[in-house]
Amino acid sequence: LPRNPIPRNRVNKLRSLFTFIAVRYTAGNITLGKGGHGLAVNSEQGKLWKLLRGLFKSRTTRVVGVVVLVAVVVSVLFLLLNWYVAPTKPSARKDLVLALAQILGGTALLSGLYFTWSTLQVNREGQITERFTRAIDQLGSEKLEIRLGGIYSLERISRESEADHWSIMEVLTAYVRQHSSWQPGEPSKKPDGLPADIQAIITVLRRRTRSFDHGEPEPLDLQFTNVFRANLKGANLSGADLPGAYLLGADLLGADLSHANLKGADLAEAEYLTQEQMEGTVGDEKTKLPPDLKPPAHWNVKTDEQGEGD
Repeated sequence: LPRNPIPRNRVNKLRSLFTFIAVRYTAGNITLGKGGHGLAVNSEQGKLWKLLRGLFKSRTTRVVGVVVLVAVVVSVLFLLLNWYVAPTKPSARKDLVLALAQILGGTALLSGLYFTWSTLQVNREGQITERFTRAIDQLGSEKLEIRLGGIYSLERISRESEADHWSIMEVLTAYVRQHSSWQPGEPSKKPDGLPADIQAIITVLRRRTRSFDHGEPEPLDLQFTNVFRANLKGANLSGADLPGAYLLGADLLGADLSHANLKGADLAEAEYLTQEQMEGTVGDEKTKLPPDLKPPAHWNVKTDEQGEGD
């Protein structure tokens, strides 16, 4: 058959170009898989991209990159100012060079201050992590004085590092639950007092400045713990979980018990506990109170007087 030549005008040239691109793209998809995702993984460009990403993860590379970027910015600024001002006299050129030198010096000073601050922050975080780990190890010691040192070290870290505060509170309350537990069915215990390490933790909890919904994401968990005769004077126990806690003889003068869970807790001989403090708490019929106090109305608990009236 005779071949009719296709006119080589602009429209036909563009049509041929688009057809060529479509054919190459389709062939690439068939070879590499639908969408061409294999290109970035298997090609040399993909390897180069991965290499560059690995390099820029390095702190030294980032620093060099920032220095190069600053140098480029200063050079561009010099060219722009030179073009805009267009100094013709030697004194004007000298002023331009001095201005650029001052800008460069200020930029270098700010960069140095930033990197110094970053280094100090990294070193500080590393020191806090090391101190935290050492204090946790001290809690497992058989010697009381070493355990006390670990407890007060954790208290200091919690004050210095807001990010570690709640983790430390969880560690300390878990220690109390583990080493001073109590179940409501057990016989009443009246030891001379709390062990020194448990009282030290109670003191740390009492002195903390944060509380539930005010710097702490969760309530303190002291459920089913034996805190007999604990010094909780002025402690912020707002929202604390204290179900089944043994608080016989505990000093609760001025303690904040709002929204505290006292279900099944034993406060029969708690000292300086007032009816006003109890009004904001949560309890049930198993909660034991001093004889001069009554369960708040919202507990829905019948007292002996209510029982006789019925």
